[in-house]
Amino acid sequence: GDIFPLGTTTVTYMVADASGNETTCSFNVTVIDNELPTFTCPANVEVTAISGACFAPVFVSQPTDENDNCSIAEIYNDYNGNIDATDVYQIGTTLVTWYIVDGSGNVNTCEMTVTVIDNEAPEIEVCLDQNAPNVFSETMLMVNNIGGACETFVNIPQPIVADNCGNTTFINDFNNTADASDSYPVGITTVTWTVSDEQGNTATCSIEVFVNDTEAPILTCPADIFITTDPAICAASVNTAFVTVPMPTATDNCGNLELINSYNQTNDASDEYPVGITVVTWSTIDN
Repeated sequence: GDIFPLGTTTVTYMVADASGNETTCSFNVTVIDNELPTFTCPANVEVTAISGACFAPVFVSQPTDENDNCSIAEIYNDYNGNIDATDVYQIGTTLVTWYIVDGSGNVNTCEMTVTVIDNEAPEIEVCLDQNAPNVFSETMLMVNNIGGACETFVNIPQPIVADNCGNTTFINDFNNTADASDSYPVGITTVTWTVSDEQGNTATCSIEVFVNDTEAPILTCPADIFITTDPAICAASVNTAFVTVPMPTATDNCGNLELINSYNQTNDASDEYPVGITVVTWSTIDN
């Protein structure tokens, strides 16, 4: 019985008699180390990405408080396989696992995170591609309505965007999808694009979709009116009579018509008319 070192020690016994005859036997004493080494991981690290890039160089401290009952063979991390995790890290959170191994092969681990923050919004280089069809200006498309309809389908290109990390998504506030091509009503519709990157940074721009109504309304006048005044009116030297004039029939692809007549400048031509022939001209105007 004694103190034996780590590992296997061979012990040999020898026995001899009085005549000097000897014999031996041997056995092994094996001391096993199953005690894990210990250490403390570096603190979590958070940095901001380099401007215009999707990564950042990050300094990471080494583990501390390394301890083992026998000996420490190595310490390394799973990010770059070295004892030093200082390196270039991509946008997002990277889990770094540290390993400590003692001389007996016992392994212990600890974990830390390296977070690279992207706070750089996407850049909208072109909100409306000037090579797209029907582009009227840098911010407006203009198309004519479909015959007989108060709307038309308009093809709208997505904005041209640059981002330090790429992978941007689009949404517009007209149909709340990534494709603003749709049927637009007559008139001017403002469409606002919102561009987002994977980290939630956003940028916006707006264009106008002008659907031009080139279709005149259709107007049908009431029939000519012939009336005869009361003889008593003429005897009294009164040369007018009240005439009820029907409204004309007016239709338009978009509706909402305004009517006006040339006699009393209102939408109702019923009025006092003089003896003789009065020409009444009706006009109608759409939106």
